[in-house]
Amino acid sequence: MITNIPKHWKIKKLGEIGIFFKGKGVPKNKITDTGFKCLTYGDLYTKYNFVIEGVKSFIDKETALISQEIRYGDICFAGSGETLEDIGKCATFIDDEIGYAGGDIIVFRTEQNPIVMSYLLNSDIAKKQKFSMGQGHSVVHIYSSQLEMLKLPLPPLKEQEKIAEILLTCDKAIRLTTQIITQLKQRNQGLAQQLLTGEKSNYKTIGKYIKEISNRNSNLQVKKVLSVTNSKGFINQFEQFGRELASSDVSNYKIVSKGQFAYNPSRVNVGSIDLLQDSEIGILSPMYIVFETKKDYLSSKFLYYHLKSNSFLVRIPTYVQGSVRDTLSFKALSEMEFFIPNIEKQKKITKILDTAHQELKLYEQKLQLLQAQKKTLMQKLLTGEVLTIK
Repeated sequence: MITNIPKHWKIKKLGEIGIFFKGKGVPKNKITDTGFKCLTYGDLYTKYNFVIEGVKSFIDKETALISQEIRYGDICFAGSGETLEDIGKCATFIDDEIGYAGGDIIVFRTEQNPIVMSYLLNSDIAKKQKFSMGQGHSVVHIYSSQLEMLKLPLPPLKEQEKIAEILLTCDKAIRLTTQIITQLKQRNQGLAQQLLTGEKSNYKTIGKYIKEISNRNSNLQVKKVLSVTNSKGFINQFEQFGRELASSDVSNYKIVSKGQFAYNPSRVNVGSIDLLQDSEIGILSPMYIVFETKKDYLSSKFLYYHLKSNSFLVRIPTYVQGSVRDTLSFKALSEMEFFIPNIEKQKKITKILDTAHQELKLYEQKLQLLQAQKKTLMQKLLTGEVLTIK
């Protein structure tokens, strides 16, 4: 139910303000590097959000003749998906050249502002309606006959143009920040590769500089249950999942303290290893391996950068073992060789990498802020809570 919109706005069904037609053609084996721009179902799902621009997929003239033509302003829907939450995702084609839409894409053409329509059709207002329309089990389908029934709050065209301008400006800032983050990640990887390699004489077997820690929570003195992920490192289970996944008896759980490392032996190959830096103490499932460095000889932060580098990840398969799941034991980790210069040089290298990492972190925080601001703006602009023209 759409309520509390401005009096001069209208509520319209999609079928009342435009026409639908079906994509066709564009088989995967006909995709080329040059020719006529095309949109595949897979590209729509993975490469585009609200607008489709900078198309990188092409088809030849022969394939174009049997495919569905699309033009600037056409809104392309995914006709199927894996989950109800994703069903009916859409984006507006804003390329100046003619394009072609493949099968399982539903195209909508309207005289309304197509940019605003794309934002509206991806908003919570439309998502709730599309969710109820999705049909199927392993693959969920939605059809133009259903999309025609979608109800949207529609501002006058002049307001639509202003809303589109504001939201496109938000998207541009998000896109530029995302590009900077990608560049900084690549730079940091290159910097780590350069600084964490050196003369062969400075390569040492890591086992001389680390020791395993197996302190147990036998007195139940530690309550905070942690996990280690490949994307966020250490996470508090309760904060992440809203509940703790630990067993009722955590007396056998391992204690990990600030400045110590932990990893899941079966998931270290995907990067599930981390240094505890933001908490003083926590407990981990007994399956985790906890260890620390001998600080007079090896800086924990210096080793952290080694363990987060691509060069470490690509070496893991040589050291893992197991019949069902590959695991990296502490013994196997201890046999690895790393570039370990004297402690003073370690600190200098760590300082450089810390500075680079902090710059990346600031841009990641900026991206989160921009995304939150856009979400709030969409809610206010697309419901008329904030008017662009009074």
